Amino acid sequence: HEATRNILKASHAAADHATVLLRSADARHAHGEATVVDVAIARRNLAQANYDCDKAEDTEHATWHALLAVLGLPATTELTLQPVTEHRLPQIPEQQLQRLINQALQARPDIMADVARIRAEDAALRGARATMKPRISLASNVSAYLGELKTYGGASAAPASAIAQPQGQAFLQLSWPVYQGGMRANTVRLAESRRAQAEATLAKDQISMEREVADALDELKTALAQVHSAQTLRDAAQVAYNSASQAYAHGVGTFTDASAAVAALYQAQAAFAVSTTDAFTKAANLAHATGELVSGSEISGITEKVN
Repeated sequence: HEATRNILKASHAAADHATVLLRSADARHAHGEATVVDVAIARRNLAQANYDCDKAEDTEHATWHALLAVLGLPATTELTLQPVTEHRLPQIPEQQLQRLINQALQARPDIMADVARIRAEDAALRGARATMKPRISLASNVSAYLGELKTYGGASAAPASAIAQPQGQAFLQLSWPVYQGGMRANTVRLAESRRAQAEATLAKDQISMEREVADALDELKTALAQVHSAQTLRDAAQVAYNSASQAYAHGVGTFTDASAAVAALYQAQAAFAVSTTDAFTKAANLAHATGELVSGSEISGITEKVN
C-alpha cells in the first residue's frame, strides 16, 4: 500500500509537470515559437497524466482495502500509517551472516520446538533403558499398641495395667523381569528410533533455516542497492526535468526533450517508491527468517535515512 500511495503522489506530480509544459507550449505558440503539434502533444500528455492519476488512485484504494482485509478490520476503519520515509533502512555487513544464523538458532520457534522434542525423546529413551535394569524398592512400616487395662468388681480396685507395644517392619524388594518376549528391548529400539528421527528433523530444519537467512540477507542487499540506484536516478531525472522545462519555457530547448523529461521523472519517482517499499519488505523477511522482528539498528548498527 505504501508503494501505491507514493506512486499516486508521483502521478499527481507528473500531472503538475505536464500542466506546466502545456502552459509553456501555449505561451510559445502565442508568440509564434511553437507549433500546433507541440500544443496538441502537450494536451495529450496532460490527459495521459490525469488518466494515470485516476488509475493510480484506484490501485491505491484497492491495496488499502486489501490491507484492511488482511488485518481483519472493517472497510470503514480509519488508520494512520506511518510513511516509510520516517524509518531507516538497515545496512547489513557481509560478516553479519553467521551472527544472524546464530540468532535464528536461538529464536526460531520451529528450531526451539525441534530441540524440545529431542529433549523429550531423550527422557523417553532413558525411561525405556531403565526398564532393562533391576528395580530395588524399600518399604517400612511402624506401628504400636497403646492402651490401659483396669479391672473393677472386687473390694478394692486393681491397679491399672498399661499396654505399650511398638512394632516395626522393613521390606527390601528386588524385581528383575527375566523374560518378556523382547518387549523391553523393542521399547528401547523404538525410543532410539524416535530420538534419531528428532535429530534428523532438527538437522533438516537447521539447513532450511540457514538457507532462508542467507537468501533473505542477499535479497535485502539487492533491494538496498536498488534503492540507492533508484534514488540516484530520481535525483538525476529531477535535474533533467528542471533544465529541460526551463530551457523550453525560455525558447532554447525543444518540446521533445521537455516532454521526455516529464515522463522520465515520473518513471524514476515510481521506481524509487517501489524499490523503497521492497527494501522494507525484504528487511521484514530477514527478521522473520531470524525468528525475531528487529529494527535496522539492531541488525547491523548501521542505518541510513530514506529521503
